[in-house]
Amino acid sequence: MRAPAKSKLACHILNIMKGLKKLIGQIFPPYKFKIQRQEWTLLVDTLITNLPDDYQELKEQRQRTRLYGLSDWILFPGFMFITIGYDENGHREFKKRRTSYQLSGQRIFSKKLNDYTSVDFLIKENLLAGIRIENSNYEIEEFDLKRVQSQHLERTRIEFPPSDLDLFYDGLDDQIKSKLNPEDIFDIDFNNRKFYAFYDLKDGNYLATDKKLNVYSLVHDAKPMAKKLKYSLSEILDDIIAENFDKGKHLEERYRTMA
Repeated sequence: MRAPAKSKLACHILNIMKGLKKLIGQIFPPYKFKIQRQEWTLLVDTLITNLPDDYQELKEQRQRTRLYGLSDWILFPGFMFITIGYDENGHREFKKRRTSYQLSGQRIFSKKLNDYTSVDFLIKENLLAGIRIENSNYEIEEFDLKRVQSQHLERTRIEFPPSDLDLFYDGLDDQIKSKLNPEDIFDIDFNNRKFYAFYDLKDGNYLATDKKLNVYSLVHDAKPMAKKLKYSLSEILDDIIAENFDKGKHLEERYRTMA
C-alpha cells in the first residue's frame, strides 16, 4: 500500500517543482525563455519521435539539432515557424532541394479540450520548418505527451517561394546543370560575400562560384581566403568529373601562397 502513496508524493513534488520554475521565469525573463525552449523542444521531439519509421530522417534531424524557438509564421498563417540550429554539416546533409511538403494526420491528446487535436508539420527542402497544433497555445501543460496518434498520416506537396539558391540554379544553362548534382550546391556567406559552393575541399573549405559564374577557392586559413581561379565553371567541373583536379595539391598551393 505504500508504493501508490510514494508515487502520488513524487508527482506532487514534480508539480511543485514545475510551478517553481514558472514562478522563477516570471521574475527572471531569461530563465523564462530557457524553460520555454526546453518545453517546446520536449513537445516537438515527442511528436517527431512518434512518427513512423518512414520519417527516420526527421527523427535524426531532431537528435542532431537544437530548437531555439517558435514564432508566428506570416507566410503560412496558423503555423509556427521553428527556429533550429544545425551543426556544421547537418544543414547541408539533410537538405534536399524541391522536397517540400505538409505532413498532416498526427494527433495529440489535449487536456484543455479533453479530446485529440490535430498536428501538422511543414517540411521545407527536407528540413523541419513549421508546426501547427489546432486550438493550442503550444504550452506543454495542455497535452498528454503519452497519447500521440500517428496512424493516418497524409503527405501533401507544397511550394515555397524560390530561394536565392533556386534562382541561381534555375538560371544556369543546361550544359552546366548536366555537370552538377543540385544536392551538392549550397549558398554560403564567406568573408561577407555570398557564394554558391559546389565542391567540398574538407574542413569548411570549398570551391564556389559567384552569381557571375566566376570560380573561387574558399579556404579559411589561406590568404586571401577567397581567391578567384583562372578556370571557368565549366572547365573546373570537367576536371573534377575526369578526376584531374587534385584537391590535396590545390590546398598545398593555397597554403604556400599565404602572406
